[in-house]
Amino acid sequence: MSSISQLKKGGESERLAAIREIVDDVAGRIEGGLLGEAEARRLAGDVRFQMDLIIPDRIDQYDMIYGARFERLIRQFIRGES
Repeated sequence: MSSISQLKKGGESERLAAIREIVDDVAGRIEGGLLGEAEARRLAGDVRFQMDLIIPDRIDQYDMIYGARFERLIRQFIRGES
């Protein structure tokens, strides 16, 4: 995976692919059900911090799409809510 500074300099498709890879990795870890809620939220927060560095002008879009996804996954796979 590229560093954040490399991604900031890279093209749009490279940034989007990296974002998908990072988000999918954390989502998979949450879906695995082996994390506690605090750890899952910390990981989701870490991803948001990275995204704010990579795509600061689109962080609102990130929050709407991926923030909501992480919340749903935490509710479903960690808290056991439907």
